[in-house]
Amino acid sequence: MLCKVHSVPLSLPLLLPFVDINNLVAVFDVDDVLWPQFTSAAELAGVDPSKLDNYVVQNSPHYTAEEKKRLYDAFADPRPFEKMEFYLGVKKISVLHELGVHVQINSNSFNQDIAEVKHRRLKSAMPFLQDSDLVLTVSSQKHAGAGKENGTDVTFFIDDNPYNVAASKASYNFLPSKTWNCTPAERDRMSDKNYYVFSSLDCILDTMIRSIRSWRKLQPTL
Repeated sequence: MLCKVHSVPLSLPLLLPFVDINNLVAVFDVDDVLWPQFTSAAELAGVDPSKLDNYVVQNSPHYTAEEKKRLYDAFADPRPFEKMEFYLGVKKISVLHELGVHVQINSNSFNQDIAEVKHRRLKSAMPFLQDSDLVLTVSSQKHAGAGKENGTDVTFFIDDNPYNVAASKASYNFLPSKTWNCTPAERDRMSDKNYYVFSSLDCILDTMIRSIRSWRKLQPTL
């Protein structure tokens, strides 16, 4: 059985006492959350992106050794990141900021050149971000299964990597639906987390905005 993919926004319950509606924090990944990095890399490498069924490319049985090498080379090329288009939903992140949500970015890159491109482009797309809000780590895909660290102070964690969600301490975890995060194995990996899978970033952001506004209406009674 595959995980349920939500294609319309939800209004989520407020998880008291874990969520402080006056101190909401949202942490976003970048690649395949804010823009289509794997599709871009697969196109550059000349491979079929739909065959990936595991976030760690090396663990996928559907690519040859040569195809995996081409993918890794594409992951390390900073040039596609210069022209990669953000998903349209990115514009709605500014609404979260206006609602008082502390927006942060936590993204891994293959090298420092890519991290610098991300820094520049993220600051341009979301000028409200401070340098301290950007955690841009240089790390190869060999460490992709280690999981990012985020604390219990994080309200919303948005990432496409099931290993990261499995390691998350956030109150709500959101994943955009990808071939590598909706298999039964990945669903089981995240089974003890409060997570939701959505068809798009737009739907994730609409869910966050709708839920926060609903919670704020309840605030006088809390």
